[in-house]
Amino acid sequence: MPIPVTHRSLDVLLDAAATVARSGAPLTVAAVAAAAGVARGTVYRRWADRDAIMAALIATGRIAVEPPAEPDVRERLLDALGVLLRRKGLAGTTLEEVAREAGVGTVTVYRRFGDRRGLLRAFLAERTPRRLAVEFDGTGDPEANLLRLTCESLASLRDYGGLFQAAASADPEAVALFAEVRESSPSVRDLTARLIESFLPDPTGRTFQAYYGILLAVGAGSSGPIEEDARFVVSTFLHGVSR
Repeated sequence: MPIPVTHRSLDVLLDAAATVARSGAPLTVAAVAAAAGVARGTVYRRWADRDAIMAALIATGRIAVEPPAEPDVRERLLDALGVLLRRKGLAGTTLEEVAREAGVGTVTVYRRFGDRRGLLRAFLAERTPRRLAVEFDGTGDPEANLLRLTCESLASLRDYGGLFQAAASADPEAVALFAEVRESSPSVRDLTARLIESFLPDPTGRTFQAYYGILLAVGAGSSGPIEEDARFVVSTFLHGVSR
């Protein structure tokens, strides 16, 4: 028979959740309910999802805020996410799998990124062409900058094409994720448009569309060296095809 959520039973639920989290098993409502010996509805009445459970564990000190770890932990987690996105795609990748791939506990992922969405936002901002929108300051040779952006774009399309396809589909998680990233960081589209306009004013957007048409065609049809493909895209766009 489910127990009412009193102060004592809340401690039971939190202790059970802490046990699950420390074990490295997926922190789910079902797992917490099983560990506490209660019905799932008892857990749901207290927390909506595992992110809320983890927040409660940290707030009550059952999961301690760890001291700064070795500097590469964050990078290892982003690396691990990249591996899994290539292997399984967005929908098939869980925080627990990312933690295992990186060789850390699931709790570490929560502490670094807050939740799955936070991890994905960081990945898009730091491991895709979007990071160049932050780095470029309007200086440097425009053609060299466009070449670098093209290299990054082709690499992302090749490695994480499924992620970008999901964003263009009806996948609500991917749509919401990309919307959040667009709001929180500079736009790759805007960066590309500025670079293109340094060669040719583009009030109608057709020049921008032409560049992306070449980029997507080469990205979808070639498996050659990224830098060679990028040079072809930029050269064809800026100078046309010649014999």
